[in-house]
Amino acid sequence: MASWVALVGLSAPILGCPSPDAEGKYNGFIDQTEDDREVPESKMDLGAPVLPDFGSGGETETEGPPGLVIDGVYLVAVDTIVSPGLPLQFLAEVTAELDAAGDGMVTVEFQPLSLDPMSTTEPREEVGESITIDTEVTAYAFALDFGETMVTGAANPITGSDIVATLALEGSIRSEDAWCGGVTGDVESPIQVPLEGSNFAATRLADRDERPTAFPCECSTIDGAPGPMNGCFPQSG
Repeated sequence: MASWVALVGLSAPILGCPSPDAEGKYNGFIDQTEDDREVPESKMDLGAPVLPDFGSGGETETEGPPGLVIDGVYLVAVDTIVSPGLPLQFLAEVTAELDAAGDGMVTVEFQPLSLDPMSTTEPREEVGESITIDTEVTAYAFALDFGETMVTGAANPITGSDIVATLALEGSIRSEDAWCGGVTGDVESPIQVPLEGSNFAATRLADRDERPTAFPCECSTIDGAPGPMNGCFPQSG
């Protein structure tokens, strides 16, 4: 900007009193200020989630601005095609290091929550063993691979039986408060059924003891409002 102000100042005497070498001086000025006029190419991925305003501080030559800060506790609802609207529920403790492009590492500790048969809200106490997964995040997309895992029957609101499944949660980080996507894999016990077509959604909690009675279960309802019923937000029409 200072260079352009200087250009305006230089133009005034030229217009008032023509110089015998006005063109030469102008060309020299253009050459000297070429670097000041170059606009650096933006590194922001316009398809990525909207990032917070990082301001001018904290950025160095070796470290760019941070990415979304997603560390915290989330309620994760896994809504399967086995019984839509009756999701498995977990607390997820997230620790992440992401850059401004949405690349980095994330660690998620999944803690199953107990559910009475056919219930979405009771009693939702921490039960069974937790499952910890480390994974890479690329452009805010991730795959949380559980491998073959067992979820205690106390956390199964569908049959009340222990669940053995090989599954992964594949999705993306939508904001600092939500991430969601689809489920791949197969349930092996108590019944055998593929999980393709199942969904999940994670929403930030104020603390580990919070238990919202209505919550999103898929990406299309992440920004929706709770309906009159407990459990998953109304499915998109």
